[in-house]
Amino acid sequence: MESVTVQYLTVIGHSIADTLLDASFYLLIGFLAAGIIKALVSENKIVKAIGKANAGSVIKASLYGTPLPLCSCSVVPMATSLRKNGASKGATVSFLISTPESGVDSIAISYAMLDPLMTVFRPVAAFLSAFTAGIVENFFDKSPERHPISVQPVSEHCTDCHCESATIHENHEKAGLFSRLKKGIHYAFTDLLGDIAYYLFIGLILSGIIAALIPENFFEYYVGNEWMSMAIMLVVGLPLYVCASSSTPIAAAFIMKGLSPGAALVFLLAGPATNMATMSVVHKILGRRSFWSYVVTISVVALLMGFALNRIYDFFDISIQMQLGKAEELIPIWLKYASLIIFLPLLLWGLKHELKHRYFHKH
Repeated sequence: MESVTVQYLTVIGHSIADTLLDASFYLLIGFLAAGIIKALVSENKIVKAIGKANAGSVIKASLYGTPLPLCSCSVVPMATSLRKNGASKGATVSFLISTPESGVDSIAISYAMLDPLMTVFRPVAAFLSAFTAGIVENFFDKSPERHPISVQPVSEHCTDCHCESATIHENHEKAGLFSRLKKGIHYAFTDLLGDIAYYLFIGLILSGIIAALIPENFFEYYVGNEWMSMAIMLVVGLPLYVCASSSTPIAAAFIMKGLSPGAALVFLLAGPATNMATMSVVHKILGRRSFWSYVVTISVVALLMGFALNRIYDFFDISIQMQLGKAEELIPIWLKYASLIIFLPLLLWGLKHELKHRYFHKH
């Protein structure tokens, strides 16, 4: 019994180590890109652009949210600010969906751990999911139009995490480019990475457990029905609190065990968009009907996107299991280890910071 336990722990450890080695370079690139976007895109401008009660704001909210590098706790106060400044319910919903479902950091790790087709299709599906939910919300919304008030800065301190990056800096445009880049990169490798580190670490552990405990081709043998596997991933993803980056290694591990790419996509879309913090905000500031519209629309669109993705893989006769993680072969081994040496301390620092906040700071 003891030898079996050691064997499983060894498999889990090797899985985590291999994943970190293969993904560290792309994670560094993703966080660097997140910092650059943070430096160049003013959140104040986003609020002004989306804070209008029209259909165009739904498209803008979906587009802005898809690559935007906001940590999960920043999305909530910023969406609240959008609503206070006159944004339609649809635009608010679109922003709440597209931002956590995708981002430059999750796109980078998708390329490292999945395959090019999934890497491209994932943000496209996130945009379509957010856009559809926003349009549906505006169609059924019968409440009177809200008039914008003076732009309300997002709260300087998030209520449920340590992040202070949600602040809209009034002097963002006045600062020089170098200063903004410096602050943006600092944000990406401190606040953003710190917020993600805890869930990314859990995702790595879960992916290792899946690799060790679930038999090969498990889903093909025991859950052969396409719609059944997608429904299972929807049920798993809806209540699970995962960010876009941390859900990626879990999805990759499921795919290695025979899960279809469409079912994995359902998990990648449903999990990040339906955490308890976001759901409570939807219920509080938008109402019960909007809450159920939010959940149902995400579920339906995720299933349809999963079905469409499976058809694309079938049409081009692509085996995602054969393509999984091929991007890591493009990186020389010395660069992999160099990236790991840089990224691992940052990840551990973020994890330590988050654990300290969760279990000691509040006391």
